[in-house]
Amino acid sequence: MKNISAIQETILLTQNIYANSPLYNVGGYALIEGELQTSVLIKSIEDILNNADTIAIGFQCFQEGGMKNNTESEKYSINSIDFSTAVDPVQSCLSWMIDDIKIPFDTNENLLQVSLLKAAEQKYYWYTKVHHLIFDGYAMSLFFNKVSTLYSFMVSGSSWHTIRNDFPYMDFIRHEYDYRLSDSYKNDKDFWLSKLSVISENKAFQACMKSSVSESLTSSRQEIAIPRSLYEAISFFCKHYNCTAFHYFIATLLILNRCYNEGGAVIGIPVFNRKNKNFKNTLGTFVNILPFNDVLMKGDSFIEVLIQVKNEIRECYKHQQFPLYDILQELDRPGNIYNVSFSYQKNDYKAKLGEANAAIQYLHSGAQQEDLMFHLLEYSATEDLTLSLDYKSGNFSGEVIHKLLGHFNNLLYSFYAHPDQPLNQLDYLLPEEKSQLLEDFNATFKAYPDQRITAFFEAQVAKTPDDIALVFEENVLTYRQLNEQSNQLAAYLRSTYAVQAGELVGIL
Repeated sequence: MKNISAIQETILLTQNIYANSPLYNVGGYALIEGELQTSVLIKSIEDILNNADTIAIGFQCFQEGGMKNNTESEKYSINSIDFSTAVDPVQSCLSWMIDDIKIPFDTNENLLQVSLLKAAEQKYYWYTKVHHLIFDGYAMSLFFNKVSTLYSFMVSGSSWHTIRNDFPYMDFIRHEYDYRLSDSYKNDKDFWLSKLSVISENKAFQACMKSSVSESLTSSRQEIAIPRSLYEAISFFCKHYNCTAFHYFIATLLILNRCYNEGGAVIGIPVFNRKNKNFKNTLGTFVNILPFNDVLMKGDSFIEVLIQVKNEIRECYKHQQFPLYDILQELDRPGNIYNVSFSYQKNDYKAKLGEANAAIQYLHSGAQQEDLMFHLLEYSATEDLTLSLDYKSGNFSGEVIHKLLGHFNNLLYSFYAHPDQPLNQLDYLLPEEKSQLLEDFNATFKAYPDQRITAFFEAQVAKTPDDIALVFEENVLTYRQLNEQSNQLAAYLRSTYAVQAGELVGIL
């Protein structure tokens, strides 16, 4: 049995290809406002991390993978930085974290770094950067909650005790090993090979890409707010069809892609992949990707597509344990089978460290493999949500991404207001785009002198005789050549058919 999960193995192989990239940096911060006992917070962090075997497993993965040659490096690092005397302490903290998340890990040092940044006496940023080999997004929230619980227990005056991680990540590796030997693994493989037997060659949102596609992993992020009122209206709407808001957003994404492209595509959907209570309390990386095949989607209205999405995702979830890495190997196709992913990250964060308030924010590493990565982020049960779109900046312009998010937002409102509207009648354009199409592009009026068109043509011949006038397939005519041919045709009509000046002649 390998001391590594299939998910970790995929990450390790890809990181080997992009050795000096922050591709798998996962991170974010908690803004802490109120009285904070920093020594107790650091002690709480140390206690939780010291009992997480995923760090040692990740260390060993890089050691055996040839990306580590220092067997004595530390498991993690914790440091404190005081920005409170800076001209703008808050901006200094934010700039430092935004820059740091884009720095690749030196795997000879460690794979998890914690920094406590001081902006003022009662304002701190608890920043964590970790390699995806160790944590996924859910593990980040679990880590924060475990530390918060332990910290709050300590500052309340209770006696010191340790909240141990009773469910080691190695249990998941053993579970995965047993799964590969089971009939369930064989059944799941058959399901996915059948489901992906026909895959569109189209890339999602291909029509939006620049004409010259870049191989760079460099990416940028744009965001829009999803008002809580809109999200609740969508959730209420979905109850009538036994669906969820997640199904609604996926259906919207697929339809928007069809507005841009002629055919369907494969969309990557990250899944939780924590099948029992123990795994839900385990620090580590579990997330798997389901390839959702849009080729199978039919329907002339949003409701029809929504119900199909619900049914299709429900079937896929039954087979979610089968690793994407194994799917790619079985299909034996070059590269990945999807270029766009959509994730819904609903994390239940504890909003307190003792009496201090805490607000969570994820950070973007600035690198990705997918062309587009949509993230629907929900940090609270009462606040607005955020729709983030990470995009390869070498393949998309910022203006195109701005419009894409605007179109997505318009469809979110449109579908629950007019769910039965035919999809070929969708109105997803932004107001400024409508104005441009209906007013700017149609403003073609131009005053011309009271002359025949032939007079304008002859004037252009005299002005630019060698400029190109007509192009058809491989044939090109300048104004001079076109004028000569038109004169030859006129002479032929006069000599052969006795056409007189002023007569109208139809030419096919």
